[in-house]
Amino acid sequence: MEKYVVRRNDDHTEALRKALSLGLKIAKENNCEIMLVFSSFKHAKNIYLDEAISKNLANDLVKNRACMLDDVSIKLESAQTFTLSTLDFRGVVITHGLSLDRVQKISNETLWATSQIMVEWANGELDNWLVDNQAKLVIPS
Repeated sequence: MEKYVVRRNDDHTEALRKALSLGLKIAKENNCEIMLVFSSFKHAKNIYLDEAISKNLANDLVKNRACMLDDVSIKLESAQTFTLSTLDFRGVVITHGLSLDRVQKISNETLWATSQIMVEWANGELDNWLVDNQAKLVIPS
């Protein structure tokens, strides 16, 4: 399983856009879906998601908890709705704005995922996870 940390670099939109772009590439290569996990559904309704994928698509994703982007199915979860039923999820997991504890929990509960892509909320906040999991650091341009 590939693991990544996307550095925020003072631009949440670009970090999320980079994570989604990487996630879409991996999902297409592996013919799988994406699970996008925010700290809450309220936080998923933020401007970063609107700007990363478009306001209309972001609205559909939040309203329906799912959407299609570039022929890839994306499911939306919150840290509160994320459950052990996702233990056998075999797609790409992308988290945004989660604490180190939540990231570790999700990482441990998605062992069958194709890839895990964790987007930092604050620069350096996931450095321990990055090292412990031998993840690759992605720095948006």
